[in-house]
Amino acid sequence: MVESRHTGSSVHRPAGAPQRTLTCYARRETPNSPALIYGLGNFLSNQTSACCPASSQDGIIATATLTAAAGGRWTTTVRYTPTWVDIGPYVVHPVAADLDDPTTPAALRSALQVSWSRTVAAVTSLPGHAHDATPDLMPR
Repeated sequence: MVESRHTGSSVHRPAGAPQRTLTCYARRETPNSPALIYGLGNFLSNQTSACCPASSQDGIIATATLTAAAGGRWTTTVRYTPTWVDIGPYVVHPVAADLDDPTTPAALRSALQVSWSRTVAAVTSLPGHAHDATPDLMPR
Protein backbone atom coordinates (compact mmCIF):
# COMPACT_ATOMS: atom_id res chain seq x y z
CA MET A 1 0.00 0.00 0.00
CA VAL A 2 1.23 3.51 -0.84
CA GLU A 3 -0.36 6.61 0.65
CA SER A 4 0.17 10.07 -0.79
CA ARG A 5 -1.02 13.33 0.78
CA HIS A 6 -1.42 16.39 -1.43
CA THR A 7 -1.87 19.83 0.06
CA GLY A 8 -2.04 21.86 -3.11
CA SER A 9 1.70 22.58 -3.08
CA SER A 10 3.55 19.27 -2.79
CA VAL A 11 3.16 15.50 -2.74
CA HIS A 12 4.71 13.54 0.14
CA ARG A 13 5.75 9.90 -0.25
CA PRO A 14 6.39 7.81 2.87
CA ALA A 15 9.98 6.71 3.46
CA GLY A 16 10.61 3.34 1.84
CA ALA A 17 7.61 3.57 -0.51
CA PRO A 18 8.47 2.68 -4.10
CA GLN A 19 9.01 5.62 -6.44
CA ARG A 20 6.15 5.68 -8.93
CA THR A 21 4.49 8.29 -11.07
CA LEU A 22 0.97 8.51 -9.72
CA THR A 23 -1.93 10.41 -11.22
CA CYS A 24 -4.69 10.96 -8.67
CA TYR A 25 -8.18 12.06 -9.62
CA ALA A 26 -11.23 12.76 -7.36
CA ARG A 27 -13.50 12.03 -10.28
CA ARG A 28 -13.79 8.49 -11.62
CA GLU A 29 -15.32 7.17 -14.81
CA THR A 30 -15.66 3.67 -13.30
CA PRO A 31 -14.92 2.30 -9.80
CA ASN A 32 -11.50 1.10 -11.03
CA SER A 33 -10.45 4.18 -13.00
CA PRO A 34 -7.97 6.77 -11.68
CA ALA A 35 -9.18 9.58 -9.45
CA LEU A 36 -8.63 13.26 -10.46
CA ILE A 37 -8.08 15.68 -7.59
CA TYR A 38 -8.25 19.34 -8.52
CA GLY A 39 -9.05 22.70 -6.94
CA LEU A 40 -7.55 21.92 -3.53
CA GLY A 41 -7.51 25.54 -2.38
CA ASN A 42 -4.62 27.72 -1.33
CA PHE A 43 -3.05 27.47 2.12
CA LEU A 44 -0.90 30.52 1.49
CA SER A 45 -3.51 33.00 0.30
CA ASN A 46 -3.97 36.37 1.90
CA GLN A 47 -7.63 36.50 0.90
CA THR A 48 -10.54 37.04 3.24
CA SER A 49 -14.26 37.63 2.79
CA ALA A 50 -13.43 41.37 2.98
CA CYS A 51 -11.96 41.25 -0.55
CA CYS A 52 -12.97 37.94 -2.03
CA PRO A 53 -15.58 35.21 -1.81
CA ALA A 54 -15.63 33.67 1.67
CA SER A 55 -14.78 30.34 0.06
CA SER A 56 -11.29 31.66 -0.78
CA GLN A 57 -10.31 30.57 2.76
CA ASP A 58 -11.52 26.98 2.18
CA GLY A 59 -9.38 24.09 0.96
CA ILE A 60 -8.65 20.40 1.38
CA ILE A 61 -5.78 18.06 2.05
CA ALA A 62 -6.28 15.07 -0.24
CA THR A 63 -5.05 11.59 0.69
CA ALA A 64 -4.89 8.88 -1.95
CA THR A 65 -4.24 5.34 -0.74
CA LEU A 66 -3.10 2.94 -3.45
CA THR A 67 -3.20 -0.79 -2.77
CA ALA A 68 -1.64 -3.43 -5.01
CA ALA A 69 -4.27 -5.74 -6.49
CA ALA A 70 -4.08 -8.91 -8.57
CA GLY A 71 -2.59 -8.72 -12.04
CA GLY A 72 -0.34 -5.74 -11.33
CA ARG A 73 -3.32 -3.43 -10.92
CA TRP A 74 -3.87 -0.91 -8.14
CA THR A 75 -6.99 0.14 -6.27
CA THR A 76 -7.31 3.72 -5.07
CA THR A 77 -9.18 5.17 -2.13
CA VAL A 78 -9.40 8.96 -1.93
CA ARG A 79 -10.11 10.78 1.34
CA TYR A 80 -9.88 14.47 2.12
CA THR A 81 -9.53 16.79 5.10
CA PRO A 82 -11.48 20.05 4.68
CA THR A 83 -9.39 23.03 5.82
CA TRP A 84 -10.04 26.70 6.56
CA VAL A 85 -7.34 29.40 6.60
CA ASP A 86 -7.62 31.96 9.41
CA ILE A 87 -5.85 34.93 7.83
CA GLY A 88 -5.28 36.95 11.04
CA PRO A 89 -2.85 34.52 12.70
CA TYR A 90 -2.26 32.59 9.40
CA VAL A 91 -3.44 29.25 10.77
CA VAL A 92 -4.69 26.38 8.58
CA HIS A 93 -7.48 24.68 10.54
CA PRO A 94 -8.45 21.03 9.93
CA VAL A 95 -12.18 21.76 10.00
CA ALA A 96 -13.66 18.54 11.43
CA ALA A 97 -11.01 18.18 14.14
CA ASP A 98 -11.44 21.80 15.25
CA LEU A 99 -15.23 21.46 15.25
CA ASP A 100 -14.84 18.43 17.54
CA ASP A 101 -12.52 20.36 19.88
CA PRO A 102 -14.62 21.74 22.79
CA THR A 103 -12.12 24.60 23.28
CA THR A 104 -12.75 26.04 19.78
CA PRO A 105 -14.16 29.58 20.28
CA ALA A 106 -17.77 30.15 19.17
CA ALA A 107 -16.89 32.65 16.41
CA LEU A 108 -14.30 30.28 14.91
CA ARG A 109 -16.71 27.34 15.27
CA SER A 110 -19.33 29.24 13.27
CA ALA A 111 -16.84 30.01 10.46
CA LEU A 112 -15.71 26.36 10.43
CA GLN A 113 -19.28 25.02 10.20
CA VAL A 114 -19.99 27.21 7.17
CA SER A 115 -16.63 26.28 5.62
CA TRP A 116 -17.36 22.55 6.12
CA SER A 117 -20.66 22.88 4.28
CA ARG A 118 -19.13 24.84 1.38
CA THR A 119 -16.18 22.46 1.04
CA VAL A 120 -18.18 19.22 1.11
CA ALA A 121 -20.67 20.73 -1.35
CA ALA A 122 -17.81 21.66 -3.71
CA VAL A 123 -16.11 18.25 -3.49
CA THR A 124 -19.37 16.38 -4.13
CA SER A 125 -20.75 18.75 -6.79
CA LEU A 126 -19.72 16.88 -9.94
CA PRO A 127 -22.81 14.95 -11.12
CA GLY A 128 -22.38 11.21 -10.72
CA HIS A 129 -19.19 11.52 -8.66
CA ALA A 130 -20.41 12.54 -5.21
CA HIS A 131 -18.91 9.43 -3.54
CA ASP A 132 -15.53 9.32 -5.29
CA ALA A 133 -13.82 10.90 -2.29
CA THR A 134 -14.92 10.98 1.34
CA PRO A 135 -13.96 13.12 4.33
CA ASP A 136 -11.39 11.35 6.52
CA LEU A 137 -13.20 12.62 9.64
CA MET A 138 -16.81 13.72 10.10
CA PRO A 139 -17.50 16.33 12.78
CA ARG A 140 -19.65 15.03 15.62
